[in-house]
Amino acid sequence: MQLLKSLILGFLINLLLILGLFASTPIQLKQGMTSKTIGEHVYIYQDPTYALELKDIMGMKDEFERSNTPNISLGYTQSVLWAYFDVENLADGYNSWILKLSYNLLNSVTFYKTKDGEVLETIHSGNSIPFRERSFEHTDFVFPLDQPDEGSYRYYFRVESESSKQLPLTIYSTNSFYKERNTADILYGMFFGIMVVMIIYNLFIFFSLRDVNYLIYVLAISGSTVFFASFQGYAFQYIWPEFPRFAFSIIPISVGVWAVFSALFARVFLNTDQYAPIFSKILMVIMAIGSVGILLGAMGNYPTAIKFSAGAAALNSVVIIAAGLTVWLKGQKTARYFTVAWMLLLMGTLLLTLQIFGILPATFITKHAVEIGAVLEVTLLSLALSDKFSIMKKEKEQAQAKAIKLQKEANEVLEMKVKERTFELNMQKEKIESSVRYAKRIQDVMLTGRERIKQVFDDSFILFKPRDIVSGDFYWIGERNNKVIIAAVDCTGHGVPGAFMSLLGYNLLNEIVINRGLTDPGKILSKMDKGIRNMLNQDSNNNKDGMDAAIMVWDQAEQQLQFAGAKNPLVIFKGDEELIIKGAKFPIGGSQKMTNKHFETHTLPIDEAMDVYLFSDGFQDQFGGELNRKYMTRRFRSFLKSIHRLPSEEQEELLEQEFLNWKGNEQQLDDILIMGLRISNNKLDLYESSENVNTNTLSI
Repeated sequence: MQLLKSLILGFLINLLLILGLFASTPIQLKQGMTSKTIGEHVYIYQDPTYALELKDIMGMKDEFERSNTPNISLGYTQSVLWAYFDVENLADGYNSWILKLSYNLLNSVTFYKTKDGEVLETIHSGNSIPFRERSFEHTDFVFPLDQPDEGSYRYYFRVESESSKQLPLTIYSTNSFYKERNTADILYGMFFGIMVVMIIYNLFIFFSLRDVNYLIYVLAISGSTVFFASFQGYAFQYIWPEFPRFAFSIIPISVGVWAVFSALFARVFLNTDQYAPIFSKILMVIMAIGSVGILLGAMGNYPTAIKFSAGAAALNSVVIIAAGLTVWLKGQKTARYFTVAWMLLLMGTLLLTLQIFGILPATFITKHAVEIGAVLEVTLLSLALSDKFSIMKKEKEQAQAKAIKLQKEANEVLEMKVKERTFELNMQKEKIESSVRYAKRIQDVMLTGRERIKQVFDDSFILFKPRDIVSGDFYWIGERNNKVIIAAVDCTGHGVPGAFMSLLGYNLLNEIVINRGLTDPGKILSKMDKGIRNMLNQDSNNNKDGMDAAIMVWDQAEQQLQFAGAKNPLVIFKGDEELIIKGAKFPIGGSQKMTNKHFETHTLPIDEAMDVYLFSDGFQDQFGGELNRKYMTRRFRSFLKSIHRLPSEEQEELLEQEFLNWKGNEQQLDDILIMGLRISNNKLDLYESSENVNTNTLSI
């Protein structure tokens, strides 16, 4: 019966309001009042045309509807929101009051102060303008309600927003406003301090343990912290005050980040793939929804982005708690702190919701229930991580003890097998090494050019040091049409694979120069490139083997040198002058499937004695020295300059000693080939000098 009376009374009151029998009365500001929520006294009109101005609005009367609710919320309407309320100053003389709009996610808020149809003051605010342009430096929208005399004032609001349109309006006396603000700043300072400390603490643990759980947890906390800082306006005020658009977009982004990484954290921490596969799939769906919210937020589509992000976040808490309970009930102790932590956050969200709808009173706990729940959640989740680590450590120790026992038993069984297998491997190794040594004899027979070079060039040397038994570097000499052709070639790889490639290169040079009579070095390289690509069928497979080469031709009749290179250069010393003739930038064969390779032939007259060096990159690329770095090309050329006047035998000895000193205890990394020749008056000799002469380097 009592319920029926209440329903009838409520119906009659609403009917009277509709009929206009209850005349609107202004808000009365009296001496001694500290604050007053005025939502129930506000009249609202939605303009879908975006065309009305204040003068049009001031002429309306019947179009406005009274809100009759403490907290005005119209949801995601596309219309412009107009609102007004009347205030009557009953205090003696001049009085200063402050109006606060406690919802800072509004793009544009224009405040008008009028009296007797005259506009006395206009203030523009909102998240679409830099923070410094606000009339009050406050995280919410704050406007003065100064009333110099008695009488009634009417205040209008024009609101545009991509977010939901909410108008939680409160009038404060000056003292009570600043007192509340100071209290809020202190409390939120403590809140953000705790969140940042938890982020840093867990980040340090991640770097110490390298446990991905901690990193995912840090990202989830970071998203939550950025959301609270942005939603409460502190981030806009202190971090990015000059970027209003970003301050708006970061809301759905941070919510999405929190939803994605908290869901991922739950999947990893609870091992839902094993213990709760259904929830694991749901959490993946939540991660996908949250990711869409992040993407849309980054693109600036706030209305759609916040729906995805908020939807993912709302569903996230419920699903995570359900997953945690499922895993806990299956006997996994690691889920206990985790589940309780998420229950506390969900409880905080529920308390705030009940307070907003007026079911619970607006106390400190209910108004800040989410922040309190968040602090308790991150604290308990840190304990959950520590608890999980402790449990895993104990299980690991038990597993290790069992493994040691099993390993001991297995070792006894395997010891005999290892001895037998070792004997077999030694036999196989001996056979392999015997085969490789035989291959070296074949390669040595192939590289008979050393003696021929000595016959043709009185003063010369060849420093040839394979990394393994056989080499991927090789040298070659040939003679055609009163021309001497010298080649230094560096094949892909070393050891047996490199030796196979060197055999291909050696035979190609014989075919191209000796059989076909080609003596132009650039054309020789082009033929070699085509031959390697054809033999290895590189145009139709992924084979990347190739060669770097330097080919020099001494034309005895014309008294000139010709040179062409595939990546490798030719270094020449003519007295005090150093010349570097660079090779082409591409190799012979290899992964570069080019049909227009051109190896340029360079020609130099022999007008004076010159010292010529051809080499592979093994010497320069060797690591060593005090700092264990590469020898490098610049150091190599400098060393050649310092010894090039010496006889060939001394140059070879000094180069080998320099290499051994640089390498030290390091392993030789590549095959080494250096050829030194001296050309003068129809002879090619090799020598080195100990003088260091500063000369200009000419690059051709």
